[in-house]
Amino acid sequence: MTLTELLVVVAVMSILLSISVPTAQHLMKGFESSTGVRHLINAALSNARAIAVRQQAYAGVRFQQDVDGDKTYMILIVYDKEATGDADGFRAVIGRKPMELPEDISVSAYVQKPDETWSTESFFSVLFSPSGKLTIHEAQCLHSSTADTIFNSTGDSMFTEDGDSWFSVQDFVLVKEDKYGTVVESTTEYISPYTGELVMEYK
Repeated sequence: MTLTELLVVVAVMSILLSISVPTAQHLMKGFESSTGVRHLINAALSNARAIAVRQQAYAGVRFQQDVDGDKTYMILIVYDKEATGDADGFRAVIGRKPMELPEDISVSAYVQKPDETWSTESFFSVLFSPSGKLTIHEAQCLHSSTADTIFNSTGDSMFTEDGDSWFSVQDFVLVKEDKYGTVVESTTEYISPYTGELVMEYK
């Protein structure tokens, strides 16, 4: 191999490395971000399941965007007919602040109303029965237009009177966007009825 050929090989390798390293770093960052979000959601689901068993009441996680639709929050909720005055009323768990998902992450689910109509919404609930099992149950949810009223002065979340009843879900879509708002990853996340954790593929 001549010196010229060696220099050409080194130059080509340098160019390939300069292209591949930033791309690999970007992919790893995206992977870590998605994995981190799933860990965060799993932690919220685990908390909700524990609350359901401990309080022997329906409990879960409500996903809801703020009034501008820029941020998505997870709110731990528990069934409380007396406090809400509604047969399907759920209130936020006292002392548990809403958990904010990263700004580049959004969620949506295909949910059913009591009149059997279906709609894709960015606010929905995942509920567990008093025995800790994933369940489908009717729950009153706020409209996204009133989402800014879920926070009080102490930072705890609360409910308002208005809102519709929707059935809880057992799966939802997790979407990751880049800084330009372009979807870079979209996955359907299923919740295991046995463990209450996210699973990539329902079996």
